[in-house]
Amino acid sequence: METKQNKFKKFIFESSIVDATAYKFTSEIQSLLNLLVFFIIWPAINLLGNSITFYIFIILSFRVGSFWLKSGLGKPLFMSLILITILSAVFAPYADMPRHEGLFSVITICLQWVYWILLSVFFIVHRNAVDYFQVAKWVFYGTIAAAIGFYLVRYKLDTGPLEFKTFLSRNSFVFTLLVSIPVSFYYLKQAVHTSSLPYYLAGFLLVMLLTNGRSGGIIILLEILLICSVLYQSFQQLARILFAVIIVIFFLNETSVFQPVKNNLADKVAAINPRLASLLRGEEGDRDGDLSYDKSWLLRVLMVEKGLEIVAEHPIIGIGPNNFVYYDAALRGQAKLDRLSSSDRGFLNSRSSHNSYIQVLSEYGVFGFFFFILILIIPVFFFIKKFFTAKLQYHDLFAISIIGAAMHFYAINTITGAIAWMFIGLAWVCISFQKSSWFQINS
Repeated sequence: METKQNKFKKFIFESSIVDATAYKFTSEIQSLLNLLVFFIIWPAINLLGNSITFYIFIILSFRVGSFWLKSGLGKPLFMSLILITILSAVFAPYADMPRHEGLFSVITICLQWVYWILLSVFFIVHRNAVDYFQVAKWVFYGTIAAAIGFYLVRYKLDTGPLEFKTFLSRNSFVFTLLVSIPVSFYYLKQAVHTSSLPYYLAGFLLVMLLTNGRSGGIIILLEILLICSVLYQSFQQLARILFAVIIVIFFLNETSVFQPVKNNLADKVAAINPRLASLLRGEEGDRDGDLSYDKSWLLRVLMVEKGLEIVAEHPIIGIGPNNFVYYDAALRGQAKLDRLSSSDRGFLNSRSSHNSYIQVLSEYGVFGFFFFILILIIPVFFFIKKFFTAKLQYHDLFAISIIGAAMHFYAINTITGAIAWMFIGLAWVCISFQKSSWFQINS
């Protein structure tokens, strides 16, 4: 008789765990996929208000057929989230959102979310058909193009229906680096000599620090530790020790004992990332170092409170996709935040959630949040399990991307975009390549 545990596993992974697309993509389809990947990493072209990747994905979907009807690892979770997306949009409290842009906006946003989530499903269903070396290569090329656009060639052309822009905002570029760097090393490990890899690691670290981002500068250090544990098998034991040290540092972070160490580190990074140096020093009254004085941080705190207020009013399926900025909450916590107490409430209510988790929780309710957390936590769980049992393989570099993303989701709202969902799908592909007793489902 089938146990409840096995029924749960079947719901998440489906019974056909080993039943994936057996063929390989033709060179033409793979080239189309490479183009999609490149412009997801470097979203330089918008056509009729949509990224060119949307149109490439439609063409790709016609070429491979109705992949959403095929079985795939974890597919029920993603399809459930699509269903909740539609339900939350249909039953959203539009009467409480007078600033909402109307029906056309609802349809457009729903189509965007369906596209993003189906992008994950595409990789999951066709996990055996994809040439991952090619995917990783075009991730690397896209990352280089995004870096050139961000630092060197900042150009924008807007002709109405067609927009071409070479550069990303700082937050978007930081997120792009966090998810792209680990996958880039899947390509670099096979394309360059092993002795060159440390130089690429140092180069990517420098590119990140030069963004002057704070959270990205911290997360990238953890990513590099995990990347090294995959690239160098002999490093895995040391990596686990360093990981334990990081955990200790995390708990000692706010103590006076650890402050001299942070000051020393701040002195070393101050020349290339002043904001991170200020955060490490934590000097009172400093705009970037004192979080109680930092308006950016205080706004994030207030948006968390707004999200919880929304959940209290609409707990089941939330207020609908991308409606956080239209919902006018009471913002009761505003009065407690001195630097925001005089700000216009209407302006604050129109701000982004600055937190992907809060956005999903408030817009999709507890049901949607449950599926979203499962989608994120399962590939992370399998990576951590392999990390502590020294069984990491090169394809696990894809999972490191989603670990960095999951951490950055707390600091910024980056779940509304194709790039996040592409890497979520790639992280799930890693699970299918593992041989784990957890997958054994007995009838």
